Amino acid sequence: MNWRSDPEYQRRMAKSQYTSLREESLRQVRTNVAQILDAFLEIEPKIQGKTINNEFMSKFNEWFWKRNQKAKSAGSEKTLAYMNRIRRYLRIALQLKFQSDNGDETDDKDDFSVKIHQDFDDLVSFFQELLRMFEDPEDSSNKNELSYIDRIHALEEIILPRIGTEPGKGPDTCLIHLSQFTDIVSCLRVLLTPAIPPIIPKNVEQKLFGLSEKISNIFAGITLNFVTDAKYFDIMTKTETGEVKWQIPGISYKKVMEPFLSEFSVNEKDFFKALCGHIGLQIAQNNTEKEPYFILDPTFIEVYYKIGYLRKIVQEDGSVIWYPQISEDTLYLQYLALVATNRQAAQPDFAFWISLTFAYYLYRLISEEFVTSDNIFRGMVTDDLVRVSIVPYSVKTIALEIGSLDWAKKIPVEIETRKDVLSGLLKISNCNFSQLKSHFDQRIESLFEEYDADEEVEAEDLLSDARYWQRNN
Repeated sequence: MNWRSDPEYQRRMAKSQYTSLREESLRQVRTNVAQILDAFLEIEPKIQGKTINNEFMSKFNEWFWKRNQKAKSAGSEKTLAYMNRIRRYLRIALQLKFQSDNGDETDDKDDFSVKIHQDFDDLVSFFQELLRMFEDPEDSSNKNELSYIDRIHALEEIILPRIGTEPGKGPDTCLIHLSQFTDIVSCLRVLLTPAIPPIIPKNVEQKLFGLSEKISNIFAGITLNFVTDAKYFDIMTKTETGEVKWQIPGISYKKVMEPFLSEFSVNEKDFFKALCGHIGLQIAQNNTEKEPYFILDPTFIEVYYKIGYLRKIVQEDGSVIWYPQISEDTLYLQYLALVATNRQAAQPDFAFWISLTFAYYLYRLISEEFVTSDNIFRGMVTDDLVRVSIVPYSVKTIALEIGSLDWAKKIPVEIETRKDVLSGLLKISNCNFSQLKSHFDQRIESLFEEYDADEEVEAEDLLSDARYWQRNN
């Protein structure tokens, strides 16, 4: 046997590649966060203890422009760009204060200055905390603090869970888990709908792509017609008590698809048919009307019933009628469950989009954990320059954690070539971040409880604590 195919060699090689890729990605983000922090720390002595008013702002601007003339390197220019953002938020805060005082500088300015200093310190603390999170967990000085990797896994358990990947399980199990999170479906849907529609190749079997706006509209049409215009089809199915007649709902294929058929390429139509099979829809011929119908796949019926997508009515003769109660979110959750449990089938652009969305969600969640909404410098956190310096560069780390080496190798090296995708992502406005944060905070709290529990365990007991070794190795 060739030594390269030895299982132990392969395992060690994969571990080495994983460690190398993770550190490479984390190092780049640390560098960018450190530059932002440098900008704050350079400004800090200039405002510390100062009364923030128009006179101060005039002197501060004079200092900044002199400092700007000394910029010699690209790194220095970038730091100055961050400093200019801070200066802008100072100026905006002062203008708003001036307007609220009707043009008069009043003596309550001390309270205003105190808030400026406190908000400034909070931003410094946030970026310091962010820098610590991006340390490699193996090198972290404080093992009892949550790292960025810990937080990736916490978010993953909510929106892209591994539930269903165990032997004998599957997407059905994952779908049941995801059905608990209907309050954040707006966030879950974003994972599946890239800003740029996917390019569908000829061979689409067993491959997972992002959903286009067209398919999203078809999903809406399918679910609406299932609720308002369903017809019922008789089938015989085997159950634990024997063979039973079921009446299952179906809707006209033509009625839903007619507005879109002229826009479908052959490859996209093939993908859509494969997609229907993945998410529990069959396209069957109605012999009476001589036209195709969407019907629910009988093998999905029990799962739909368990999570409330169907209502069951047993007739006197023992037959069963299944009434649909699906919502516009149903098909999205089914497809997300499939993606979560079959990640290796995700195509490169799709894997990139999911990882980018994760990166953006995490950045928002972490910032809202440490920076309050009324912070005068809050805009600095969501400023495009700052976000573009952090979000894209953490994508490879996330791809590695949620999709393993296979995903990480699909992520483009040149982030700049994906600016159009990033721009689309940063314009997301319909994700319910308050609800997502609620779920995330609960998960983070439980992780801290796990750490606290570990501290109470005797050292020798850790040898038999599987949870400890899974997390720390």
